[in-house]
Amino acid sequence: MSLAEKLNVITSLSLNFFTSIAIIQVNKYIYINYKFPNMGLTCIHFLITFLGLLICSLFGIFQIVKVPIIKMIPMSITFCGFVALTNYSLEYNTIGTYQCLKALTTPGVMIISFNFYNHIYSNKVILSILPVLFGVVFNSIYDLKFNFLGFLLGLSAASITSLYQVWIGEKQKELKINALQLLTYQAPLSAFFLMLIIPFFEPLYGPTGLFKLDRSPTEWVN
Repeated sequence: MSLAEKLNVITSLSLNFFTSIAIIQVNKYIYINYKFPNMGLTCIHFLITFLGLLICSLFGIFQIVKVPIIKMIPMSITFCGFVALTNYSLEYNTIGTYQCLKALTTPGVMIISFNFYNHIYSNKVILSILPVLFGVVFNSIYDLKFNFLGFLLGLSAASITSLYQVWIGEKQKELKINALQLLTYQAPLSAFFLMLIIPFFEPLYGPTGLFKLDRSPTEWVN
């Protein structure tokens, strides 16, 4: 690997690390201060993601390829569950509890891959997870506050996220596409599915509604 490639990897990992932290903090702030509806916020995330992907494709960062829509439906449904349940876990748990439950995703991926896709992991790989889990718990121990609903949502989020991450790898191999090409289909489909169910689970108007009539521009920007 050349120096330029190494710098590219380091930059990408650093950007992913800091933006992930920023998203968690901003989402938690929105839930606490503005009571923004969860699935509505998730749907907005998907639409903005799709817009960002279209812009990236226009700049030649990746090329959109044709993929059978029917094959994207299971991925899009799990994508909805992954993001929505993760946001619910963040809403009903402290950040420390949220992080601890989210850390279960990695062993969850390994369990699903081993039992259903015959992936074999070496002892070194398995043992490498232990310090990561220990580090997350140790870092969050003073912010751990469990409640039944929050724990159930966090555990559900970790489970479906594990399934989603396994499917990502398998679907990319099957369709011979990269992650951005896959996400270009997932994001709008997932937003569409959420639009169908949002009216049944969240208020559209009122103090905490998605279309709160007196919502200030600052609330939409934040």
